[in-house]
Amino acid sequence: MPAELAVEIIQGLATRRLYPGANHEPLREEAALISVLGASSRVLLNGKLLQLQPIAGGARVTSIDLKNRPGLHRLTLDLGTSKTHYDFATESAKATWREIASMLAATREYTILTGRPFTYLSTDGVRQVPDDDLFVAWLRSRFEEILYLCRAIDRIPASHSDSRLRTSTRSKGLDRRATSALLRQRPGLLEEAPGGILQIAGKSYWPSLVCARSRETFLPQAEHRQLRMFVEQLISACKTRGLVAESTKDIVASLTDVLGLRNLSPAKIGVGPTLPGMVRTAVERRDPRYARLRDLMIEFRSTFSITEDPTPAIQTAIKDVWEIYQAFAAYTIGEAFDLELPRDSSGLRTRWQGGASMKGHGLLLYYDRAAPGGLLPSWRSATTRPASERPDITLVDQAGQRVMVLDVKYSVDKQGRCRSEHLFEMQGYMNSFRIDKAAIVFPGDPVDARGYCGNGYTLAEAPLRARDILNARDEQLRRLRSQLEELWSTIPN
Repeated sequence: MPAELAVEIIQGLATRRLYPGANHEPLREEAALISVLGASSRVLLNGKLLQLQPIAGGARVTSIDLKNRPGLHRLTLDLGTSKTHYDFATESAKATWREIASMLAATREYTILTGRPFTYLSTDGVRQVPDDDLFVAWLRSRFEEILYLCRAIDRIPASHSDSRLRTSTRSKGLDRRATSALLRQRPGLLEEAPGGILQIAGKSYWPSLVCARSRETFLPQAEHRQLRMFVEQLISACKTRGLVAESTKDIVASLTDVLGLRNLSPAKIGVGPTLPGMVRTAVERRDPRYARLRDLMIEFRSTFSITEDPTPAIQTAIKDVWEIYQAFAAYTIGEAFDLELPRDSSGLRTRWQGGASMKGHGLLLYYDRAAPGGLLPSWRSATTRPASERPDITLVDQAGQRVMVLDVKYSVDKQGRCRSEHLFEMQGYMNSFRIDKAAIVFPGDPVDARGYCGNGYTLAEAPLRARDILNARDEQLRRLRSQLEELWSTIPN
């Protein structure tokens, strides 16, 4: 590396020099300028090429946006014959990458999957390559959604409406505004005809050429080529990893059937680019089915690096950190009550028969879904407008006819306490389900836990932090269970 090469990041009025390897002092989660001084080289951030502009003094600069991007990032200078990496962390009001890593580590035997792509890094910045179990877990949690979206798109591909000129004296679908504009430009198109739509000097006229709007169904070939490639890559990943066995045999068979769908056939989609672009297409912006499949493609490519460009994206890039905390809380509460996932489960969304995510010792844990009405009925269920509440975590003791409702919030107020607005939301759950006890799980200090009691109701704070679990696991699990045991409510009739 040339001795004069210098890399700096500027945020506000502060300039920070980066050095090869790990740069431990974190940056703020906001916009920044990157300045590179010295030898000409390709500059990449997390595997993506940056376009730098030259300025006076021989430096090249570009702006980057680190909002909603907590975690560790890698800036790479590619000199052709060698590459130099500069790793730096960004702190966030939502979560740092260390907090995320602690939640993942605290779950131990479980795998947390979120709807956002992320890569987990060890403390020295080394990317931990997902193993086969993680790939199978990811695929099982996604493939039913992939099948549904593919079949829905095959039945009704994206469509659009288009205006075109038609030569007609009695055109259906007349676009009056467009036709009026056309006639102003070309008045000679008006022809005298009985019963014409225009009356001029006692005579009726029809335009010989009109603008008529017609709705056509067309096949967005580029998006369908991407979709077919995505399905082929999933099948190939199973085969190359030696996973075409009982673990993924049913998945491969279902995905192979998708390749036979009419609107994904090579004869219909043609040839051309297959990789998702940096920006959503018009079809992906307009149709949520295509948008969701694009997100799944990018998640798959970034997480498992099965792509023509093997350069991995190494930042956490998590916008919704609450998803990880919610899963961490559910796993930890399940462990505290000694509950189990279904066999061959890929996570909390793989459920036991009846809808519970975990169960054991007569207890059922429902995650991010409403418990069956007989176990937790809402008084609005019998009305003409039933309720649709879906608590984050619901524990049901069938033998004891008891229920516990928990809401999970990844936030605290200025004093490190549960936010008052969250207490108000939880009060709504209690009123709807007619229960007298409930709790909010949040990342507070366990020694500050409080309960709010009055008129026969108890609304408690249930602080839960990953670092406390890692430091004293057995003690914290006993504390958590003891605190929650006081929050059972009788299942209402």
